[in-house]
Amino acid sequence: MPNGRAIFIVGWTGMRGVVALAAAISLPMVLNSGEPFPERNVMLFLTFCVILVTLVLQGLTLPPLIRMLGLAGLAGRNAEEDAARRAMAEAALAYLEQTRDDTPEEFAPIYDELITLHRRRLNVLESNESAESGSRPEDYQRWRDLSRHVGAIQRATVLHLRNENKINDEVMRKLERELDLTEARYAVSEPG
Repeated sequence: MPNGRAIFIVGWTGMRGVVALAAAISLPMVLNSGEPFPERNVMLFLTFCVILVTLVLQGLTLPPLIRMLGLAGLAGRNAEEDAARRAMAEAALAYLEQTRDDTPEEFAPIYDELITLHRRRLNVLESNESAESGSRPEDYQRWRDLSRHVGAIQRATVLHLRNENKINDEVMRKLERELDLTEARYAVSEPG
């Protein structure tokens, strides 16, 4: 009958070595003649060591081996998805630039902001630096990071207002939902 240590070892080594360890543990303590089973403890120890070494060795060497064989980047970026994102950004830019001229001047800043946003997205997809907009992929990533940070500050402010009873739970949930949707939009819009 296995003791507490054996059960711990089985749980610790995982399912891969369970069968080998169970076989080693099932060795009888004594032979039919009443003598202790020769080297039972050594067999248990060696089985445990082999299981541990194979798990650790495979766990540490498999990722470098995969990289060395060049299999690591096969998933990579989805060309079809990139093409669709590029087409979406180009269509949005074409629409915004076309309709901007037909709208009152007071709405021009809104169009300019959206045009800049879509140019940045397009530049990130194409991994180029645009002299026209000054938007590099690094600029867009910084903008996204800063937007996430601002969202975290807004979320903390909402929670603080609720904790001070300046807003109720319903208002807090509504505002948090808006923040969630904004964060989700930025998460989905990330290329690659």
